[in-house]
Order: sequence, then structure tokens, then C-alpha cells
Amino acid sequence: MTEYMMIYANISKSIYSNKSLSALDKLIYERITALTHKDGYCYATNEYIANIYGVKKNTVSASINKMVKQKLLKSKMVKEGTNNTKRYLYLSNDVYDKNRRGIAYSSDTPIPYINDHNNKINNKKNNKIIDSIYYKDEDGNEYWHGELIKSNPLTEEEQQEMDDLLKEFREGKEE
Repeated sequence: MTEYMMIYANISKSIYSNKSLSALDKLIYERITALTHKDGYCYATNEYIANIYGVKKNTVSASINKMVKQKLLKSKMVKEGTNNTKRYLYLSNDVYDKNRRGIAYSSDTPIPYINDHNNKINNKKNNKIIDSIYYKDEDGNEYWHGELIKSNPLTEEEQQEMDDLLKEFREGKEE
């Protein structure tokens, strides 16, 4: 049985058409891009990437260094503990913006660019927006778009109309 791994990465046309990058460089870039989608950075080691593509760690290191020099990637070393340094790779802002836009970035497509992706950060942001549209204060007063929602009791006529509608609804269900 063959094992498959599905990855997802939006790669800008500028990466694929970059003549200074080899096919392996582009595959490595694609893998790093896929790994940055979750947390915004990739902490995969050269050994991990080398094992995926069946190459040596030095080859991966040279490829990543080439992309850092071309400002396609940003590399940050963080010391964690006494003898442990972890490398974090980030997509550069220019490339990252193009990647986020995906197909909508192309000037010849009618698809509009929408920045509200379904991820943890935007879900929190969108919940804050929803919370700011409707909220309750400490006293239990309800607000809609910052305006106090005023509650008026039903008049006798409105109450009778509601009762008639409910009665009509219940009779319709019994049939």
C-alpha cells in the first residue's frame, strides 16, 4: 500500500518563474510554504526536509540560504535552552502577500481578493466584530451597533394577533 501525504501551498508565479531557483529549491520552498500555513512559520529541520526529498542536509541548507539571500524567506535563530537552537523560517512579506492572495492576485481573473480566511486568528477577530455589533453591559442592557435596544411591552392588540397566529399554527400542525 502506498502512503500519500497531501500538502497545500499557494506559490506565486514569481517563484516558479525564478530562473535562479532549481526545481529542488522550488519544491523545498513549496514545503516550507505549506508548513507556514498553520503557525505563520516553519521550524522543520534540514534533516527533515532532506529525508522527504532524498537529498543531503547540506543541499537543503544551501537551498534555504539561497532563498534567504534572495529575500524569499526570512530565517530567525532562537536559543532554547543551553545547547538547543531552533531555526524559524518565515515567508518574506512580499512573497507572503502574493501567496495569501492566491489565484485572486492574478490581474486577469474576475475573482475578488477576500482576506477573511477561516483560521484561528480571523475567527477570533470576526467574533470580536460580532461581539461589537451586539453586546450586553453589566446591567443586562442589550446594545446593537452601540445603540441601546429598547424593549416595549406588547399592546393588547399585538398580543391578540400573536395568540391568533400561534393558534392558527398549532391547528395546522394537528391536521
